[in-house]
Amino acid sequence: MYHETLIKWRKFVTELRKHNNKTTLLTDYKNILKNHSNYALPPSWTPASDRQIVQNMMQHYKHRY
Repeated sequence: MYHETLIKWRKFVTELRKHNNKTTLLTDYKNILKNHSNYALPPSWTPASDRQIVQNMMQHYKHRY
């Protein structure tokens, strides 16, 4: 009887941990999405075109390589 109880207890603990991990994972995803939403960007930020991005990278690494 002791062994059955111990086996069921271990099974219960593992199920509880799985549920806790899922909940934690979902909460983390929710926080990441909330922090990286469109409203999280500064109001003065405007998206750059592909050409502007390339020009900025070229200027940044101009004399490094």
